Amino acid sequence: MKVTIVRHGETDSNVKRIIQGSTDTPLNTNGLRQADQVGDRLKDEHYDAVFCSDLQRCRQTLNGFLRHRPDLSDSVAYTPSLREKDLGDLEGLTLAEAQKLITSRNHTMNDYGEGQPAFSHRLLKFWGDHIEPLRPTAISVLIVTHGGAIATLLTELELQRHFTYAQGVKYGGVPRNTGVSVVECPKGSLRGVVEVYGDISHVKQEMKETVVGVDAAVGQAAKKAEEERGIITGFALGFRAAA
Repeated sequence: MKVTIVRHGETDSNVKRIIQGSTDTPLNTNGLRQADQVGDRLKDEHYDAVFCSDLQRCRQTLNGFLRHRPDLSDSVAYTPSLREKDLGDLEGLTLAEAQKLITSRNHTMNDYGEGQPAFSHRLLKFWGDHIEPLRPTAISVLIVTHGGAIATLLTELELQRHFTYAQGVKYGGVPRNTGVSVVECPKGSLRGVVEVYGDISHVKQEMKETVVGVDAAVGQAAKKAEEERGIITGFALGFRAAA
């Protein structure tokens, strides 16, 4: 069974470096174009099941695919289980404002909103409840969700379920907007292999430059966090996921 996991397209909050978390923000013009591009990339794939975060930036991203595949529109499962991490009082703040607040209170990201253990548990429960039961019979599954959710889910699957990465593929932190990851899940096993991580080859060059520019603001923090057990934590999760 092949599981394709897609991050949502760009939002104005991404561009302005405002933390979104569980806030229900829409795609901007570039994000809608990205949704069309990733939809065009995936349109010829067979999917036995489609799951999507119920927040509108993910719904709009999935719509870029459903325009090509209206036959799947009625079978999509929209679920809050795939929402981004709730970041509490940090949502709506810029990266600089949030960092200042956290520092002034001597806090960490886990002091705001949904704690990392609860976030990880929610995503693993989704996987266990909805994806694993499909393994014996399904050929392919599509998931549309958020950057922090993807990074956390794949990290936890590696640490707790012993998933591995194919040769030449490595953990890449939070995928960029509409980044495509692919996990192969063999029948008769609870393990899997990440074959593609955060690929954005479908995005036009001028749009890639916009996405890279946004992520660069928190790249240094993300790198530091990834060196610590390979887990997205602190500013790397909260800010790059929001960016």
